[in-house]
Amino acid sequence: MAMAKDTGIPLMVSVARMVAKRLYGILNAIKKRVSNGNAESLNSKIQLMRIKSWGFRNKEQLKWPKSVNHFNRKIL
Repeated sequence: MAMAKDTGIPLMVSVARMVAKRLYGILNAIKKRVSNGNAESLNSKIQLMRIKSWGFRNKEQLKWPKSVNHFNRKIL
């Protein structure tokens, strides 16, 4: 990291500083084999739901129309 700081390249210096600041957490994640994959998956599902429900302003708009078959409604 000292070599990166000695280069004088602003981007390299910034990355070296960031890695040095988070080094303990990085090494801990590698050692314990911890991943944030489950959290990222949940976040993407929530975001997808928000995108698909765009345009619904209230619960009344989410209700099923009367023309929908009642068998389909029981499944949900």
